[in-house]
Amino acid sequence: MNSNPRMQIAELSSCMERIEKLALPTLIIWGKKDTFQPLQLGERLARKMVNAQITIIEEAGHFLPEDAPEALAACITEFSTHREELH
Repeated sequence: MNSNPRMQIAELSSCMERIEKLALPTLIIWGKKDTFQPLQLGERLARKMVNAQITIIEEAGHFLPEDAPEALAACITEFSTHREELH
């Protein structure tokens, strides 16, 4: 991916329509302080995808595993556990 933030947004935006058509259960985890990919992109995905939910990690930026590893792991665990309980 390009290192220019404007190009990164353009690259993600160019894929948005294809991503939005995914119907599988999806957890979107976004860092509120992300300066590379604005939160609005994650919120758009969550609105447009039929089976998606978004979790915003307040203290994290773009590098969630480095910024908030415990919060990220908790989100994934909760989503996975909840999905398993539904089946």
